[in-house]
Amino acid sequence: MNLSKYTLATGKEKMFYKNTILSNLESRSMYLNDNELSKQQSLDKVNLDLFDVDFNTLMDNKQFGSALASVKDLNNTKFLSNDQRINYIEK
Repeated sequence: MNLSKYTLATGKEKMFYKNTILSNLESRSMYLNDNELSKQQSLDKVNLDLFDVDFNTLMDNKQFGSALASVKDLNNTKFLSNDQRINYIEK
């Protein structure tokens, strides 16, 4: 539900939904007593989903330079594997 809202949001609303999604993930992780690896894998999956929404929005808006720059930003996209990064670049 929040991912759908995130998709349609802009600016501060987008940050609100992202924080809500991450907070829900943290709560779930604590409730299930997840180990650090499971928690990190879940976090990476959520970040990948959010990144995918943002990347596709940029592509739909023909902001190709910004989309490519977001893929090449290694510090903020540590959750992307090399294969995933290549797939985004090839789009």
